[in-house]
Amino acid sequence: MRLLLTALTAILITAPQAVWANMSDRVAFTSKGRVAMKLVSKKPGEHKYMVVSNAPFKVTAKNVIGRIKVKVKAKGKISGLQFGSKAQMPGKRLSCRAIWSSMPRVIYSATKRTAKLRGKPRSQAVIVTVKFPKTAKPKFSFKPVRKVSAPSAAPADC
Repeated sequence: MRLLLTALTAILITAPQAVWANMSDRVAFTSKGRVAMKLVSKKPGEHKYMVVSNAPFKVTAKNVIGRIKVKVKAKGKISGLQFGSKAQMPGKRLSCRAIWSSMPRVIYSATKRTAKLRGKPRSQAVIVTVKFPKTAKPKFSFKPVRKVSAPSAAPADC
């Protein structure tokens, strides 16, 4: 009886640790995707945003009809400030779309995060330039995505 009790005690003491180790081997810890952007230049027909993300993201346009051109630059200077020394190209360098409705439409899909290496946000940032009809008053939004999908606006020639 004493031997049986000792064996049961040993199982109860070691079992939780074995279960915990087994569980932690199978669980993938992920953080919530985030995108931060700042409008750095605004003129009729063109907005420039500094964008940093730890996840793929999409750019959506609203209140604009016509051709939209999205150009992404991974490193350089803007307004005298260096950016992108630890960034990567998050998707295609150039995307052109034709929008025929003022409803929200995805105009750019990034397949990767902007951050390539650890660093300060500006070092991980890219510049996203959006060109659109000069008479439009668009609203652009940048949102992280878990699953990358194709832009919902029709492709157009650049």
